[in-house]
Amino acid sequence: MNHLFSYFPRIKNWALGHRPPAAARVARGVNRAVSSSMENTAQRSGNEPSKLPYEFIKLITKDFSEELGHGTFGIVYKGVYEDGGEIAVKVLRNISGGLDDVEFQKEFDNLRGLKHPNIVELVAFCNEIVEEPAEFQGQQITAGRVRTALCFEYVHNGGLNKFISDQYTGLGWSERYKIIRGVCEGLAYLRLEIENPIMHLDLKPENILLNKNMVAKIADFGISKLFGEENTKKTMSVIGTMGYWPPEYIKHQIISKEFDIFSLGVIIVKIMVGQENYNYIVETPARKSIKFVHESWKNRLSKTISGHKLEAYCNQVKRCIKIALDCLKSNRQERPTIKHIVACLKEKDTMFYEDDGDSSTLPSDINDITINSTPCSALELVEHNTLAIMDTVHTLNETETSFFPQSENGSDLKLLDSEDTELLHVQPRELCFPFMSSLEVLPRKKAMISCSLQLNNKENDRVAFMLVAKTPKRYLTRKPLCGIVPPRCVYTLSLTMPKQPPVTSSSDSGGDYFTLYTTLMSQYDLRDHDKDSISVKYHKLFEKAKLAGEEVHELKLRAICDQPAQGASSSDQIIIVPDAQQVSSIDVHPTEPWILTTNHVGIIRVWNYHTMETLDSFKLVIYEPVCAAKFIAREKWIITGDGNGVIHVYSYDQNQHDKTLDAQDSCITTLVVHPTQPFVLSLSDDEDDPLIKLWDWDRGWACTREFRGHTNKVMQVTFNPENKDCFASASCDGTVKIWSICSDNITTLKLGGQSLLCVDYFTRRNQQYLIVGCQDKTAQIWKLEMNGCFEKLEGHAGHISAVSLHPEHRLLLTGSLDGTVRVWNSITYKLENIIGFNLGAVYAFGCIKGSRMVVGCHEGIAMVKISLP
Repeated sequence: MNHLFSYFPRIKNWALGHRPPAAARVARGVNRAVSSSMENTAQRSGNEPSKLPYEFIKLITKDFSEELGHGTFGIVYKGVYEDGGEIAVKVLRNISGGLDDVEFQKEFDNLRGLKHPNIVELVAFCNEIVEEPAEFQGQQITAGRVRTALCFEYVHNGGLNKFISDQYTGLGWSERYKIIRGVCEGLAYLRLEIENPIMHLDLKPENILLNKNMVAKIADFGISKLFGEENTKKTMSVIGTMGYWPPEYIKHQIISKEFDIFSLGVIIVKIMVGQENYNYIVETPARKSIKFVHESWKNRLSKTISGHKLEAYCNQVKRCIKIALDCLKSNRQERPTIKHIVACLKEKDTMFYEDDGDSSTLPSDINDITINSTPCSALELVEHNTLAIMDTVHTLNETETSFFPQSENGSDLKLLDSEDTELLHVQPRELCFPFMSSLEVLPRKKAMISCSLQLNNKENDRVAFMLVAKTPKRYLTRKPLCGIVPPRCVYTLSLTMPKQPPVTSSSDSGGDYFTLYTTLMSQYDLRDHDKDSISVKYHKLFEKAKLAGEEVHELKLRAICDQPAQGASSSDQIIIVPDAQQVSSIDVHPTEPWILTTNHVGIIRVWNYHTMETLDSFKLVIYEPVCAAKFIAREKWIITGDGNGVIHVYSYDQNQHDKTLDAQDSCITTLVVHPTQPFVLSLSDDEDDPLIKLWDWDRGWACTREFRGHTNKVMQVTFNPENKDCFASASCDGTVKIWSICSDNITTLKLGGQSLLCVDYFTRRNQQYLIVGCQDKTAQIWKLEMNGCFEKLEGHAGHISAVSLHPEHRLLLTGSLDGTVRVWNSITYKLENIIGFNLGAVYAFGCIKGSRMVVGCHEGIAMVKISLP
């Protein structure tokens, strides 16, 4: 000890009882700060944290003998002053040789200004170089070593983890609610009320401390220093604690501000139901979980309280569990912001704090805590979801409602007046098929009329549906229409029937109708079943749900055939003729209202999409597939490729055949026109020699380049809209290659060895990405500069046959052999809409100006309007 004291004479004097005035002032200042924070957390001393020498830290912790806990970057010890005052000392570990001054200053600056009742306060710190003996090349030397410590107020009751139990034992609801609210308000302070928002990234019960009055205080901010001003990072470093990790971190190591929101959801659920019941709550559909938690707490609370207070507490229970389940949503962009969570928790609850034992530390009104009206940069990524979050907030503020629908007395149609009692919001409630007179029917055309039915799921559970016609023979479908509506998504059904005489609701009140059955969907998934047996599987699903006492809703939708209102027209059109079946490609003219289609029996047809009338048609090779055709509008041409590898050029302005050239050795599957240059790319279905060719029509349709490199059939190519000298190709060899028409540069992206069926470029936040349709029924998102999959769009029940960026809206479109087109938000990748046509597999689609699209299916062509989010 004498040797050590020689380096610190002032510490030596203090230890021997001769305390110099400066050290005494430091000790008194620390004691005052600690005592002040312990006596009343609501009244802050306002003192800056004191700087303490490392030897003083060692002495008050008795050489770090009593450990309170440990975090990712340090161990916490208990320190006791000579007057009995207590303090928690977090000694930071040496990482890569220790924290330098810049690193420490960043950590310290994040913590020194934090003053909030629900945040553990920093009262002192240490950061100095200590001379210590060390061994170097076999010799003992003295070396300087950085010693850092952060001293916090001592919180007597320790971690929340010691108090978590099931809802039948342990803390009462009043205490649990106060803890939930305190944690949320503390997190809101870290995010919204300080200059540099802090992400905790290790939020868990062990890092939520409780003082003598059971006030929650968030502790351990060691990880947050890694992120500085960045709001989102991708890292391979392991952070946080397993069990509190969100799915985007587990799958892709993505760290963002929604990380803490997910952890918060886990904590709230555990506070409400305990550790043992946690898995049941999160694995059960949200509607059932909410009902279970609400009724369990209502039964417990009703034993001791009643009346208005019981009702208010039950509303708090329902609100909290709904918030928690929203926080646990797998799509991070759909989780609520902490601002909305706090606002929701404070709604109409201030009158119930008189029994909580520490009402002085809690705001009495929502305006007592100032939350910036303008979101900081850390919140910008969820601005697009504000409306959806507000819907959630309104839902959380509702009082109890019945979970079961009420049918109309004396009516054979269960037309439900209140949408709140239904699992899906259904529009329209009356299916009106527009009547077509005989004069409107085109010669030799099988007239079809259709209307759309929208099933809107505004909740957080998957909902299974089955739509059954009273008289199936009147409609295109002979089997029930079945499916699953994902959370916060719209499922659009296109219903089709042959032309019918007018039948109005007034003239035939007992007319035809559809019955819509809905029930909550468990984890069991029906999408991998064979399409021929899927109707049977859904019938069994609903029968099983009824026998088990589950909620099964029935809604009858009247079907009528009538003249549309004056000035109104149906945006949905269906064509079912041989020329419109087994469509293999679709192209939309950039200026004329025309679409160009090819099919598997060799017919090329040009349609006017305003009237769906045929403008022209011709056959290349009878009863052989024609897989590719394109408009070249600037030359007023149509180019097609036939089953023998021949390219044909037609002038639609002169109505004549201009050119025929032998292009490939087998069936041409894709033709792509350069957006500005006189170039066309072609490829065939040749598996042995997957060759892409470049043709220049200004040079007499000479083949100027050949591109080799794929080892299996190339399925699709597409030009880069931002770098038009480059194009991408997707192949059955499991790779996407990026080619240049001006150089030999090739970039290869490997997607796990599975067959790739289609590809397109899109831009997100000024960076380019690829969307790639795969044989495994997913669409993968690739960032061009990253050598890996960034995101997967999942949910289709068949191979992905077509992908595209919508040319006008921030939407990604994916078509599948399962007969649906899915519409995704290109910014958040949230599924917005599913469109089912009941026309069999989707082979191709094209976008029409505005929000309409034309879709080529196995049994016909559909033109539908996309419901925009």
